[in-house]
Amino acid sequence: MLSKLRNFWSPASSYSAAYRQVLKHTRQYYNRQAHQHGDSIHALGWQDSAGQAVRFSQFLRALPALSIVDFGCGRGDFYGFLCDQGWTGDYWGIDISPAMIRLAQKRYPDATFITGSLADIPQTDVVVASGVFSLKIPDPMHNLAVQIGTLLARARHQVVFNALSQSCESQVPGLQYYNPTQVHRLCHQWDPQAVIIRDYWPDDFTIHIKTGMLDL
Repeated sequence: MLSKLRNFWSPASSYSAAYRQVLKHTRQYYNRQAHQHGDSIHALGWQDSAGQAVRFSQFLRALPALSIVDFGCGRGDFYGFLCDQGWTGDYWGIDISPAMIRLAQKRYPDATFITGSLADIPQTDVVVASGVFSLKIPDPMHNLAVQIGTLLARARHQVVFNALSQSCESQVPGLQYYNPTQVHRLCHQWDPQAVIIRDYWPDDFTIHIKTGMLDL
């Protein structure tokens, strides 16, 4: 398993020129969202905090971890959720949008927030990614595999992420929807016992992948 993880630790060479443009667009998009909506849940594209909390709750089985990286942390909402759950480990929030990071630092000055990308993720027990894979991208399954593999290479215990499901009846242009079964099958190459959760929201699914590096 570890050899597979190392093979994926090459994001710069694995990303296509088209996908690099997507990253640039993503950074610009969330900078605009932050400037337009300010410190509001709408800056992240959420309609309300209740839906966000439902999605965050699917990450709870990862909470025994001593350290967590929140990749695509936005305003730091997951950190607030962790604090509400009584979690007291080490936390790092990373986002490619400087505007979002400024909002997060203002809301939670006691936490560590970094402007960066996949290459800037520190080694940690668990890496979580909520809403990161929502914007439409070219060659989605390939680029999703590259990103998941890179996250796994930085996680000692597990990676947890969510994505939008193709079963969504009213799909929004510009958003990326995945076949949950296909993504789950993809994750089996790293963890044959990867867990998929699909019963909490009709348009969404969450996957837990263990790396085998550390048992918690």
